Amino acid sequence: MLSSPYPVPPSPLWTVARAAAYMLLAAAGAVVIINPPTSYSHTGALLTFVWGGACALSGVAMAAGVLLRRYRWEWLPGWIAAMGLSVYSVLSWEAVARDGLGHAPRALIITALVGLILSRCIQLSLIDMSARRVVEMREAVRDDE
Repeated sequence: MLSSPYPVPPSPLWTVARAAAYMLLAAAGAVVIINPPTSYSHTGALLTFVWGGACALSGVAMAAGVLLRRYRWEWLPGWIAAMGLSVYSVLSWEAVARDGLGHAPRALIITALVGLILSRCIQLSLIDMSARRVVEMREAVRDDE
Protein backbone atom coordinates (compact mmCIF):
# COMPACT_ATOMS: atom_id res chain seq x y z
CA MET A 1 0.00 0.00 0.00
CA LEU A 2 1.59 3.25 -1.12
CA SER A 3 0.03 5.34 1.66
CA SER A 4 1.44 3.12 4.40
CA PRO A 5 3.40 5.01 7.07
CA TYR A 6 5.90 2.16 7.01
CA PRO A 7 8.36 1.22 4.27
CA VAL A 8 6.81 -1.00 1.62
CA PRO A 9 8.18 -3.61 1.31
CA PRO A 10 9.16 -3.75 4.99
CA SER A 11 12.67 -2.52 5.75
CA PRO A 12 14.23 -4.40 8.66
CA LEU A 13 16.86 -1.70 9.15
CA TRP A 14 14.24 1.07 9.32
CA THR A 15 12.08 -0.98 11.70
CA VAL A 16 14.95 -1.80 14.07
CA ALA A 17 16.31 1.76 14.06
CA ARG A 18 12.94 3.39 14.76
CA ALA A 19 11.92 0.79 17.40
CA ALA A 20 15.33 1.12 19.10
CA ALA A 21 15.00 4.91 19.21
CA TYR A 22 11.56 4.63 20.81
CA MET A 23 12.86 2.10 23.34
CA LEU A 24 15.69 4.51 24.23
CA LEU A 25 13.03 7.14 24.84
CA ALA A 26 11.21 4.67 27.10
CA ALA A 27 14.45 3.91 28.95
CA ALA A 28 15.09 7.63 29.47
CA GLY A 29 11.60 8.02 30.91
CA ALA A 30 12.11 5.07 33.24
CA VAL A 31 15.40 6.52 34.49
CA VAL A 32 13.69 9.85 35.18
CA ILE A 33 11.07 8.07 37.30
CA ILE A 34 13.59 5.87 39.15
CA ASN A 35 16.24 8.54 39.67
CA PRO A 36 15.00 12.07 38.86
CA PRO A 37 17.71 14.48 37.73
CA THR A 38 18.87 16.61 40.66
CA SER A 39 19.12 19.72 38.49
CA TYR A 40 15.33 19.67 38.15
CA SER A 41 14.51 18.87 41.77
CA HIS A 42 12.73 22.23 42.08
CA THR A 43 10.03 21.04 39.64
CA GLY A 44 8.58 18.52 42.06
CA ALA A 45 7.39 14.97 41.65
CA LEU A 46 4.43 15.84 39.41
CA LEU A 47 6.56 17.12 36.54
CA THR A 48 9.01 14.27 36.99
CA PHE A 49 6.23 11.72 36.67
CA VAL A 50 4.56 13.56 33.78
CA TRP A 51 7.84 13.84 31.94
CA GLY A 52 9.20 10.40 32.82
CA GLY A 53 5.90 8.55 32.68
CA ALA A 54 4.87 10.02 29.34
CA CYS A 55 8.20 9.10 27.79
CA ALA A 56 8.43 5.64 29.35
CA LEU A 57 4.93 4.45 28.49
CA SER A 58 4.64 6.09 25.10
CA GLY A 59 8.11 4.93 24.05
CA VAL A 60 7.16 1.29 24.64
CA ALA A 61 3.83 1.70 22.81
CA MET A 62 5.49 3.47 19.88
CA ALA A 63 8.15 0.77 19.56
CA ALA A 64 5.44 -1.89 19.60
CA GLY A 65 3.55 0.01 16.91
CA VAL A 66 6.58 0.07 14.66
CA LEU A 67 7.42 -3.60 15.26
CA LEU A 68 3.82 -4.74 14.75
CA ARG A 69 3.20 -2.24 11.92
CA ARG A 70 0.23 -0.67 13.74
CA TYR A 71 0.55 3.02 12.99
CA ARG A 72 -2.08 4.06 15.55
CA TRP A 73 0.09 2.53 18.27
CA GLU A 74 2.84 4.88 17.15
CA TRP A 75 0.55 7.83 16.39
CA LEU A 76 -1.39 8.44 19.62
CA PRO A 77 1.51 7.73 22.00
CA GLY A 78 3.64 10.00 19.82
CA TRP A 79 1.57 13.00 20.89
CA ILE A 80 1.99 11.92 24.52
CA ALA A 81 5.75 11.49 24.08
CA ALA A 82 6.00 14.95 22.54
CA MET A 83 4.12 16.36 25.54
CA GLY A 84 6.48 14.63 27.98
CA LEU A 85 9.55 15.76 26.10
CA SER A 86 8.16 19.29 25.89
CA VAL A 87 8.28 19.42 29.69
CA TYR A 88 11.98 18.48 29.54
CA SER A 89 12.54 21.00 26.75
CA VAL A 90 11.00 23.83 28.77
CA LEU A 91 13.07 22.87 31.82
CA SER A 92 16.21 22.78 29.66
CA TRP A 93 15.49 26.23 28.26
CA GLU A 94 14.86 27.45 31.79
CA ALA A 95 18.35 26.19 32.70
CA VAL A 96 19.77 28.11 29.71
CA ALA A 97 18.09 31.30 30.93
CA ARG A 98 19.15 30.72 34.53
CA ASP A 99 22.66 29.27 34.19
CA GLY A 100 23.88 30.20 30.72
CA LEU A 101 24.62 28.76 27.31
CA GLY A 102 26.28 25.65 28.70
CA HIS A 103 22.82 24.06 28.77
CA ALA A 104 21.89 25.20 25.24
CA PRO A 105 23.05 22.08 23.35
CA ARG A 106 20.80 19.84 25.48
CA ALA A 107 17.90 22.27 25.12
CA LEU A 108 18.35 22.39 21.34
CA ILE A 109 18.63 18.60 21.00
CA ILE A 110 15.53 17.96 23.10
CA THR A 111 13.58 20.63 21.21
CA ALA A 112 14.69 19.04 17.92
CA LEU A 113 13.52 15.63 19.18
CA VAL A 114 10.12 17.09 20.08
CA GLY A 115 9.93 18.51 16.55
CA LEU A 116 10.85 15.17 14.97
CA ILE A 117 8.24 13.27 16.97
CA LEU A 118 5.59 15.90 16.22
CA SER A 119 6.43 15.78 12.51
CA ARG A 120 6.01 11.99 12.56
CA CYS A 121 2.64 12.38 14.33
CA ILE A 122 1.52 14.91 11.73
CA GLN A 123 2.62 12.55 8.95
CA LEU A 124 0.64 9.71 10.52
CA SER A 125 -2.37 12.02 10.94
CA LEU A 126 -2.31 12.95 7.26
CA ILE A 127 -2.03 9.31 6.22
CA ASP A 128 -4.91 8.41 8.53
CA MET A 129 -7.12 11.19 7.11
CA SER A 130 -6.33 10.08 3.57
CA ALA A 131 -7.13 6.46 4.37
CA ARG A 132 -10.41 7.46 6.05
CA ARG A 133 -11.44 9.41 2.94
CA VAL A 134 -10.78 6.39 0.73
CA VAL A 135 -12.89 4.20 3.02
CA GLU A 136 -15.70 6.79 3.07
CA MET A 137 -15.66 7.00 -0.74
CA ARG A 138 -15.79 3.21 -1.07
CA GLU A 139 -18.71 3.04 1.37
CA ALA A 140 -20.54 5.81 -0.51
CA VAL A 141 -20.12 3.96 -3.81
CA ARG A 142 -21.25 0.71 -2.17
CA ASP A 143 -24.35 2.45 -0.75
CA ASP A 144 -25.24 3.85 -4.17
CA GLU A 145 -25.23 0.41 -5.79
